[in-house]
Amino acid sequence: TVGHTLDDAMSNLQQQLAEKLYLGHLQIVIINDEVAKEGMDVINDFLKRNYEVRRTAWMVISEDVASDVLEAAPPIETVPALYLSETLENAARLGQLPTEYLGKFWVDLEEEGVDAKLPLVKVLEKERILINGLAFFNGEKMVGTMTPIEIGAYLAMREKNPGGYPIAVSSKDGEVYLVESLKRDSKIKVNVKNGQPKAFIDVEIDSSIDEEIGANDLSKQKVDELEQEASRVAGERFEETLKKWQEKESDILGLGGRVRAFYPKYWDENVKTDEKWAEVYKKMTIKVNVKYRIKHAGMQWK
Repeated sequence: TVGHTLDDAMSNLQQQLAEKLYLGHLQIVIINDEVAKEGMDVINDFLKRNYEVRRTAWMVISEDVASDVLEAAPPIETVPALYLSETLENAARLGQLPTEYLGKFWVDLEEEGVDAKLPLVKVLEKERILINGLAFFNGEKMVGTMTPIEIGAYLAMREKNPGGYPIAVSSKDGEVYLVESLKRDSKIKVNVKNGQPKAFIDVEIDSSIDEEIGANDLSKQKVDELEQEASRVAGERFEETLKKWQEKESDILGLGGRVRAFYPKYWDENVKTDEKWAEVYKKMTIKVNVKYRIKHAGMQWK
């Protein structure tokens, strides 16, 4: 059914049914990206007020018409909503997506110094769902998207495990290796000096060599070289991703929340609001250091 608002659409749907609508089994809410860019406050308000809506439901952003995503499912699946929610659950279980349930999204929206994010999906051949990245927000409005590789950077900086997302690394001899992350460790520190907040992020990633192309060298010297190159490549990608968030004034790492917690006097005197923090965050110095450690190199054929 359709309506001018979500409440209006639900009322119209109720008129077509003999029994009262029950939202306790709601699995997924799909929002078109154009709607998300205008602001989610009206939609969130309706869902929050309905006590039947569970906070463990998923909310996702769609680049397609939202109804197309809801109708997409493989022929063997009888309940499209269950297929969609299981796709998201499995991605989170494999370390390729943060567990961003509806309740977590609302918590991030309400917390000062923290911005929210939601999974971004796309329909493939009217039957399959591609998790196409993450949409990130400034307040209630969607302001940008992340690619799957940038999701890996976010998960590493937030120490979300298990690891996922491999990176391709080239050696000095032109050989290509695929390095897969296994476990992520991260430490985020903030400080305020001379009235200017700064953040330092140290990331350590335990990894394995999944594949080698055009090479047959897994010596310790080669592994050490690959560790250094993987650290360099990942470090550049992490910095690019951070700049992207800063340009859009979206603090999805929650650095503002850390500043508010550890330096409350600075926050109360100089920041006070999320709007002011967005201005400070945009110009904030953020340093990230990434270190790869290859724990498994596999076998070498003779």
